[in-house]
Amino acid sequence: MNNSKRRYITYSQTIEAGGERTVPVNSNYVRCFSASAAFAIALDNEPKADMQEGIGFGVDEPFQKVRIINLSQSTALSVDMAFGRGEVADSRFTLNGALPVTGGASHNSPAQKTVGVTAASVLAINTSRTAVTFQNNSSGGQVIWIGDSSASNSGVGIQLFPGDVFVTNSQGEFYAAASVAGGKLNILEEEV
Repeated sequence: MNNSKRRYITYSQTIEAGGERTVPVNSNYVRCFSASAAFAIALDNEPKADMQEGIGFGVDEPFQKVRIINLSQSTALSVDMAFGRGEVADSRFTLNGALPVTGGASHNSPAQKTVGVTAASVLAINTSRTAVTFQNNSSGGQVIWIGDSSASNSGVGIQLFPGDVFVTNSQGEFYAAASVAGGKLNILEEEV
């Protein structure tokens, strides 16, 4: 898809009880980050569908408008939503409260590798590895592809935009290539 057609917008609104809002967009996906209650949406002139916090979906053909419908006749609805077109990565993730951690895995010291435009090994085979986490920590906008020796900046491998994370339990060797030289890849291995 042409980069000039990619877009991402957010929409926050409070809708009165029993009310609705129409949002003009040119999108092929919708996501609800937060909502004070369940509600309904309708894309273009399609029938309304149930929607709630945490739900998102894409469609094959772009839509031009979204109706957000407050199903409650007694309480206002507050929503935070996003609409987009093209490939948009969202690496936000929030945990509230304590996160219990169990198990016997240990972590090797985190490493940061500088990634060039030609695929090069960034992590050797390790038969003791139970998991490995890769994060694109590039500050220059570089996209990084991770995979076997065929990984390339022409789109072969797992694609990571800046901030994206990829976790796998593979024990194999990993290669990486960047869209522009100087990409930064953080790597954290877990072992038994």
